[in-house]
Amino acid sequence: MIISRLNNRITFFSLAPGVNDDGVPIENVRTDEYSCWAEIAKSTNKEFKEVTKETTDFYIRYRQNKLVDQTWKIDFDGRIYEIVQVEEDFLNHDLTKIKGVLVK
Repeated sequence: MIISRLNNRITFFSLAPGVNDDGVPIENVRTDEYSCWAEIAKSTNKEFKEVTKETTDFYIRYRQNKLVDQTWKIDFDGRIYEIVQVEEDFLNHDLTKIKGVLVK
């Protein structure tokens, strides 16, 4: 793992029902789970041609404060990504790969 590549700050958050300041129930309340440093992978030419949606691969350190839940979303640079896939590195315990699709 090359630490200097983890140079982008991302925030994992969940959406759940809640109440506002007046006590009125509302549907989606954003709760930030945690933030961490990540590497944003560049797409290869093959992936660029095959992928129709805007997907991004995020690499974070293997173990963080919490395990990543696929129901969470990622906030990166003001854009929201839905988590599609989480691949843990059980062999080397190095990085966790998270594939996200841009939500429009």
